[in-house]
Amino acid sequence: MRYLLIVLTMLASCNAVAKTYLHPIKSAVFQKDLFKKSTDKMISGGSPVDGQSFALISDNKTIGSFISGHGFNAQDNNVCFIGWSKKEPLISEVIPTIGFDNWEAETCASTKSVGIISKDNDTSTKIAVIYEASSPNASSDESIIFSVDNKSGDITLDQGLTEKIGASGAKDIKELKTLYLKSK
Repeated sequence: MRYLLIVLTMLASCNAVAKTYLHPIKSAVFQKDLFKKSTDKMISGGSPVDGQSFALISDNKTIGSFISGHGFNAQDNNVCFIGWSKKEPLISEVIPTIGFDNWEAETCASTKSVGIISKDNDTSTKIAVIYEASSPNASSDESIIFSVDNKSGDITLDQGLTEKIGASGAKDIKELKTLYLKSK
């Protein structure tokens, strides 16, 4: 009887596990389309970053695939970007990051980490990426936040949240999650 109670408790606690999470995936299947779609955004040599691609899963359903990418801009500087896929192996969205727009004066040294900073029950999932970025005078960690609509599977760069907590110098996803939850 005691054994049965322990097993039931374990099974019940399994249901309380996070409902939204990132699951590592192999990015090779996306490489060809990521290369093609990144050239449309003026990125040459666009390719996935090893170990930084994930399937976003919510309620046991894959919402999409998040592929961290790197390449070169027209000045031959290292740049970073993300690719988003709603259906493997096609890339539905490429969003340039370090080396473009607000980060055009920086080059991308590396993609350090990717993780979820939102709560499970939020209507959109906030995915943070921490980059090591360099300018002529300094190097720093830059965080960029993306928002994924859990129903449509669409992804956008969350400009407001990125401006609010992105330049905080956070060194890891846990630190960013704390900043995000305090900012709500």
